[in-house]
Amino acid sequence: MTIGLFSDTYPPDINGVATATHTLATELKKQGNTVYVITTNFKGSNKVDEIDNVIRIPGIAIKKFYSYRFSGFFSRQAYEILKKIPFDVIHVQTEAGIGYFGRLFAKMEGIPLVYTYHTLYADFTYLIAKKNRGVDLILKKFVSAYSHRWGDSPDEFITTSDKTRDVLRTYGVKRYINVIPNGVDFSLFKRTAEKMERAKALRHELGLDGRKVLLIVGRLGQEKGMDYVVSCLARYLANGGDQSVELVIAGDGPFKEELEKVIEKAGVADYVKLVGKVAHQDIYAYYFMADVLLSGSKSETQGLTVNEAMASRCLVLIRHDYNFDMIVKEGETGFFFRNSDTFATQLTKILTLSAKEREAIRDEAQKANADLYSVEKFGREVTDVYRRAIRKCW
Repeated sequence: MTIGLFSDTYPPDINGVATATHTLATELKKQGNTVYVITTNFKGSNKVDEIDNVIRIPGIAIKKFYSYRFSGFFSRQAYEILKKIPFDVIHVQTEAGIGYFGRLFAKMEGIPLVYTYHTLYADFTYLIAKKNRGVDLILKKFVSAYSHRWGDSPDEFITTSDKTRDVLRTYGVKRYINVIPNGVDFSLFKRTAEKMERAKALRHELGLDGRKVLLIVGRLGQEKGMDYVVSCLARYLANGGDQSVELVIAGDGPFKEELEKVIEKAGVADYVKLVGKVAHQDIYAYYFMADVLLSGSKSETQGLTVNEAMASRCLVLIRHDYNFDMIVKEGETGFFFRNSDTFATQLTKILTLSAKEREAIRDEAQKANADLYSVEKFGREVTDVYRRAIRKCW
């Protein structure tokens, strides 16, 4: 098949949709397909570029939205390139300029359209509402209506979790929804002597020798609940918790300044390090050096950092969200917390596990993760959806 993947974000961007789109493109190529990626161009470029089947269209960075680049809804120059390609299917990954262009192109050329809904936008309306509850309510209603419209229109519709499917049902989407979790390229997180040495060196560089390292990975956004984790950690330490712990936060975003204030106010500045943005190809070292991955987010549609941590044999302590019930089995593959009290109890339990107990949980988590989220399974399931979309358009 010849496949067009349309996404407003793609590496070197660092976010879940960019990673998932790249992973899918790579796996589809391995299966023998011809894949073109249509995305936004780099900062400073004002023309359409094509390199190795990646077609980049100029866009404008919006700082409030994690500096994602947004293009116009139609590019004549890109259209002239794309219409010469014999696409069998168009797969749209996002909803802004490039995503809209993908839908428009598929309609203009009569090509089957598949759409993946990755993001629960209702969790991001605060970025515009700015604590105005009335505005926030209006925006959430708009998101509901917009998501309903986008979900009903393609030939086939995909989302990444049961949780997201259930939310889409509340928006009024009644059609069949394919639930296909994004695959994870486990090869990046396979432990080798060289990678373990890099992780050891990183620990030393960050001044963490002899510390028990807690880790958060992700963009710094209010919806990620990092401030909640910081407050839980502060209470844990104040109530006699292990004083050798240190929290490393890898990521960047618009909530950074506010998060720094939360850390200072909670009195845990000596226990927290913000290391900034980390390239995806380098993130393995952080998982490898960490003792526990933490997540306080309730906005995940899948939670790729949890999958990556498990693949890296890093234990996970996650704020409970039924989205994670499929992969996190309490005490077997990971641990949940529901409030600051259970955070303290669970963290104490994890840090006092025997070496044998830790290894057993890592083994089970790695196996479950590989069974559910392999890139091969991901590629096969998405390809099956493509075939159904194509049959509908015969």
